[in-house]
Amino acid sequence: MMHQVLKACPFCGGRPTIRLGTQRQSCIIICDECGARLESNESYELCGEQWNNRNKMDDAERTKLLQKVVERLDTHLKALPGGIECGLSDNYKEFILETKLEA
Repeated sequence: MMHQVLKACPFCGGRPTIRLGTQRQSCIIICDECGARLESNESYELCGEQWNNRNKMDDAERTKLLQKVVERLDTHLKALPGGIECGLSDNYKEFILETKLEA
């Protein structure tokens, strides 16, 4: 029996891949583009059902999540060693937040 046909990634629209795990986690789905990951105890035949039936985010939720991602990325970039001033420019942050991501 085949597993579910997967929907696109809810975060970036990328293509997800199913990886079967151990007895503890039998279904692992990872987006090939952004690395979003879902691990579940779904059996092989049902693998992908939770991924496909996720709640769809509205624009406000998506913007809030994206703001958190941008803040974390900026913090990590600024923490890079070497004394180089790193981080996301304000223009780039605005570009990211203005981009509409469709699930």
